[in-house]
Amino acid sequence: MSDTGLVEVTGIDGAGKSTVVAELARALGWSARKVQPFSPEVMARVDAARTAFGERGADVARSLALGSELLRHADAGVPPAVYDRYVESAKMWWHVKDLYPLPDDVVARLPAPSLVLLLDVDPETALARRLTTTEVSSEAETTFIEACTRYLRAAAVAHDWVVVDAARPLDEVVTVATAAVRAHLGSRSPR
Repeated sequence: MSDTGLVEVTGIDGAGKSTVVAELARALGWSARKVQPFSPEVMARVDAARTAFGERGADVARSLALGSELLRHADAGVPPAVYDRYVESAKMWWHVKDLYPLPDDVVARLPAPSLVLLLDVDPETALARRLTTTEVSSEAETTFIEACTRYLRAAAVAHDWVVVDAARPLDEVVTVATAAVRAHLGSRSPR
């Protein structure tokens, strides 16, 4: 990985990414960023694609929106920053859905994270956390989350990511994540 001053926090939905990113960014004195490709306008286009082409068409529309959002963030020039999802999270989504909207050479030129933190949690725990919000889980969503978990765990091993047990209390997760960033970036890390 490069030394971009960019940390990506990845994990399945319900792992606690948004909360950890906010706390980690605050602890480091960095900006917190989130790749958010699914605005209401995009979701209206996704729904139109679903109506015209079925669920696969909706997945294609979401995949394209995710690729477009990554390209937008590539120009942001904000390091140091902690990202709630970024390149590795997009790769996971594309792999599980088997849809790749950006050519490999373009993905390779996106600013790479200096460090990827995987908030690892069992799918059952993540789905239970999501049920406390407005989200509803279906069998298809459970299957998707399980596939994402397998992908992320394998990628963590293959790419030497830092894996944090996200089933632990939030303060412990933030402490471990902060220590990992400081250890990885050394003197380049604020505070």
